[in-house]
Amino acid sequence: MTLAIDSALQPKHEKVHALQKLRRNTELLKHLVRTEYELQIIRESTYLNQTQILVNISMMATAWYKSVL
Repeated sequence: MTLAIDSALQPKHEKVHALQKLRRNTELLKHLVRTEYELQIIRESTYLNQTQILVNISMMATAWYKSVL
């Protein structure tokens, strides 16, 4: 969340680095959520909910990143 806010407040030419970090962290979270589900730490409904949120964040961050380039 802080990376998204940082990106929003920076000039266009400085957003790339923060957006790259945001995309990387989102992918990391997707893998962690998947691992939690596979280890039965979280229930399927929680997994599906969190995955959907992370996919949406990932899509928005990627579109934002492409628009800055």
